[in-house]
Amino acid sequence: MLKTFLATLQPMLTLFLCIAIGFTLHKRKLLPDNAGKVMAKLQNWVFCPALSFTTMARFFTLKTVETHAVNLFFSLCVLAVSMLIAIPCAKLFVKEKGAYELGVYQYALAFGNIGYMGDPIVLALFGDVGLSYYKIFTLPLSIAIYTWGISVLVPRDKQSGNPLKNILNPPMIATFLGLFVGIVGLGGENGFMDTKLPFVMKTLDTLKTSMGPMAML
Repeated sequence: MLKTFLATLQPMLTLFLCIAIGFTLHKRKLLPDNAGKVMAKLQNWVFCPALSFTTMARFFTLKTVETHAVNLFFSLCVLAVSMLIAIPCAKLFVKEKGAYELGVYQYALAFGNIGYMGDPIVLALFGDVGLSYYKIFTLPLSIAIYTWGISVLVPRDKQSGNPLKNILNPPMIATFLGLFVGIVGLGGENGFMDTKLPFVMKTLDTLKTSMGPMAML
């Protein structure tokens, strides 16, 4: 048990150290004011897509599709129950009909924090295989967040057209591309991507390792 605890503690300490470094840099004002925005764009356009694509391409294959299908089914069940509970319960906190805060409570009650902070923590604790199960489980949740979630958080007069367009963002596109590569047999740990295009996968592997430290910074 002690060995397991120490094995879990080490990656968590690494992430917390990155948080401390980021906090120190901010307090000492050693970075420009737009550093946060630049780092967020790097996360959204580079590091997170690299992690999502490589994880799905390697571990969502014909050999694992049945197991992931069960995982996906349970995710949909959890999503349905969460929304069925969140939507009526939100009315207990907001008495005014049509108030903006109603959507905020619905969103907050329906979803946990499955964003960029979750991926590096799961990767550090459970490795690439564990991360693949996590990514599949959170896929329906992410789709619901980008569609229904945004529709209740953003006022109607500020929403831009079809909510399905919100799904077309770099991390989600990379996830779907990874799913396609894996299921058609181009992925896998010893598939076409790793054997014929090793420089591409190695580059993506290098980029994805930056996601955790960057998210914590």
